[in-house]
Amino acid sequence: MFINKAKKRNTRMNKKLLTLIFSLHVLLLFGQSENKIIDSLMNNYYHSGEFNGSILVAKNGETILKKGYGYANFEWSIPNSSKTKFHIGSLTKQFTSMLIMQLIEEQKLDLNAKISNYLPTFNESIADSISIFHLLTHTSGLIDYTGEEFWGDSVKLFHNRDYILDNYCGRGLKFVPGTQFDYSNAGYFILGVIIETTTGKNFEDVLHERILNPLGMKYTGMFNPSKIVRESATGYLKSNDKLQRAPYLDLRNVFSAGGMYSTVEDLFLWDKALYSETLITSKYKDMLFKPYLNNYGFGWGILDYKLENSGKSIHVVTHKGAVKGYRSILFRITNNQHTIILLDNAYSEGLGFEMCEKIMDILYHENIKN
Repeated sequence: MFINKAKKRNTRMNKKLLTLIFSLHVLLLFGQSENKIIDSLMNNYYHSGEFNGSILVAKNGETILKKGYGYANFEWSIPNSSKTKFHIGSLTKQFTSMLIMQLIEEQKLDLNAKISNYLPTFNESIADSISIFHLLTHTSGLIDYTGEEFWGDSVKLFHNRDYILDNYCGRGLKFVPGTQFDYSNAGYFILGVIIETTTGKNFEDVLHERILNPLGMKYTGMFNPSKIVRESATGYLKSNDKLQRAPYLDLRNVFSAGGMYSTVEDLFLWDKALYSETLITSKYKDMLFKPYLNNYGFGWGILDYKLENSGKSIHVVTHKGAVKGYRSILFRITNNQHTIILLDNAYSEGLGFEMCEKIMDILYHENIKN
């Protein structure tokens, strides 16, 4: 019975998608502005249950659409807006990598130094074989503790840095560092600890001092259950097509790997700063966006597309994030400084690169793909 219902639901969604694609073709044919077409696209995604959140789209560095869809809080019918704060999950990694590179530029860290240089009490059997470069590029071989049994009931409780380092991050290696790519939150957790050890300051204080304050990102910070964060979105999950509140997770346990919250407007300030030398000189900034194994840079995925109509090559620097109840994506088309930022608080399965690709097609007046 459940399978039949799922098939019927998928059939309905496919029909809606075909209708949407036809409608978008008509809008493009009659020269409608990109922002109206993208708004129509996102409204359809919202009504089909594939998006509930906020979006910002910029073309040539200028915002053409910023808007909320659905609710930040369903119990009180509080709508999402461009100022709503969402947990951004692994988008946190790009901020961690920037802090690391700033410290490398200042010669306070060495990219190729082993982590034993900075964390002398970390598991000695593996600390001498893993470098900061390995941590940044997910080539360390470290076991990802968020995929282990820890990510059950234990994650609901706060565990201090040393406990997670000793009991989860330092449990051993899956392969020789530098030989393979394997996404690991443990690596970026360790990078956060190295930042604290090197600066002698709390990670969040360093984040504010070096990135958030200089860029005017007033609505971005680190998760802390004791803080009152105004205009925050509540996280939800879907079960049998019904929304329910996402289970509580103490995101301090993912720390510098995924513990931040932000807004689409603040993330656009971040995006714009990455085209300048406000935070770091080009020599070191370029290293963030160089693809290594699996086309992954330092906290960024590197993608290349070829547009079907024009044949033009499009270079994309991007990352996705997900924690229970929230999904996020920052999609930067660096050729033309086009930007797509999507933040969702219903853990919508539709949120991903395919949605960004449809928006990209609209920006370049390409055929909308099925």
